[in-house]
Amino acid sequence: MKPFNLDSVLKYRRQLEEIAQQKLFQLFEKKAQILAAISKKKQEYDDDCDYINQLRVEGVIIETILLFENRINFILEEIQGLHNNLKKMETKITNQRKALLKASQDKKVMEKLKERQNTNYKKYLDKKEAILLDEISVLHHGRG
Repeated sequence: MKPFNLDSVLKYRRQLEEIAQQKLFQLFEKKAQILAAISKKKQEYDDDCDYINQLRVEGVIIETILLFENRINFILEEIQGLHNNLKKMETKITNQRKALLKASQDKKVMEKLKERQNTNYKKYLDKKEAILLDEISVLHHGRG
């Protein structure tokens, strides 16, 4: 019977869990950046739509309206691209959550193994100590 001696493995599993947590946090930050970019582009789209409607009311030349319509279409394409990036980021987040869960479970397994081995070792030592004390008691009682 030996005490737990896989501390380096446990330390490594803890490091893997911390790395997985950091990666997940970074992915959340990237997702927030994408959401902010989408919000900004939607605001640009709304502003340009309002402006083009205003130009139509004022009776501006058609080339100016076409220019803004092209810009609006470009903004819509950018928004669609950002939504695609958002979907990819959400997939990455889901996968990273799974990786974090696995790393956490692996660490917990090692911690439970350590706890169990140390508990068993303590019981083993306590049992040896009790046997030794019994022997000492018998020897001491036999002299008296």
